[in-house]
Amino acid sequence: MALGAGPSFAATGIRTGVHPLPWANPTNPTVAGGFEAFARGVRHRPFYLADWNHTYLSQRDTLTNWFNEDILSQVANAGAHLFFNMEIEPAFDAGYVYADLWDGAPTQSGENSDQYVMNITKHLKAWTRSTGHIVPVRLLHEFNAPFSGWGVPDYMKRYWKRWVTILKGGDVAGRLEAMGQPPLRTSDTVAANDNLRFVWCPLAGGPNLNPAWRDFWPGDRWVNYVGADIYPSSYPDRRAAQFQMLGEVHTFAAKHRKRFCIPEFNWGTHKEDDRPYPVKHLLDWIIARANVEFIAQFECRVEFCVTLLSDPHPELRKLYTAYYAKSNFS
Repeated sequence: MALGAGPSFAATGIRTGVHPLPWANPTNPTVAGGFEAFARGVRHRPFYLADWNHTYLSQRDTLTNWFNEDILSQVANAGAHLFFNMEIEPAFDAGYVYADLWDGAPTQSGENSDQYVMNITKHLKAWTRSTGHIVPVRLLHEFNAPFSGWGVPDYMKRYWKRWVTILKGGDVAGRLEAMGQPPLRTSDTVAANDNLRFVWCPLAGGPNLNPAWRDFWPGDRWVNYVGADIYPSSYPDRRAAQFQMLGEVHTFAAKHRKRFCIPEFNWGTHKEDDRPYPVKHLLDWIIARANVEFIAQFECRVEFCVTLLSDPHPELRKLYTAYYAKSNFS
């Protein structure tokens, strides 16, 4: 099954998104409420509500986030489109590591990873069938960071191909067999879904990163969007290294004829140095590139959030407000 084409940049501009913080909205402390608080705070309504699955919950009955909310209901309540971030963890407390998932070890939810991804797949299929929306799906993110734990490139690429195959639905068992992968470890099935777009995303810059991030590439047919997460540093030398890698990833995307995105960004929060210039540098960089499909501001931790009622970072909030008003963003 071929990967679908992405939406047209020329028709939409750079689509914006936010990873919301529920407590930014005291009267409605939900993800949808946080989305509304962000929209009011920067006077711009993002296209995407970005959310994450709770790795300790099976996701069988509802697609549930880390705030124990139904993700799809929250996106519907916000009147937004979904940008979904999929995380899977082995049962660490039982002594398992990521490599063990390949042999059917349990995830944090107690189910094997095939069943866990299939549970998510069913919800995404129901959502795209009812809405007709295109859903970017980011998985195995920031694989070059020392804390990611996704494993060496060999394992990461095998997981990527397997989980993308499951997420796309249809004859999953047959396609896995044709790929020479182990048999599907679930009897569940779901209809094919052509409305998902898969996001491959290293972290741009930072201490102790794996410089061989290109070795994690699963192949052109397995990826729709190439992205990079970045939190620009207030230290000029660190920021220079971050933007050097950001440019390298952008060039890599163009080489592989993929749309570029920034699935996570915000200020760097270093020692509460919230001077806006590093973020301005990033926003100017984004506007100057013609291949940026979407960006998503990471607000879902208090230390990053610029739209709290207490207005802890007024200059940053004003900067975002001014830039989101530009016609480059939608």
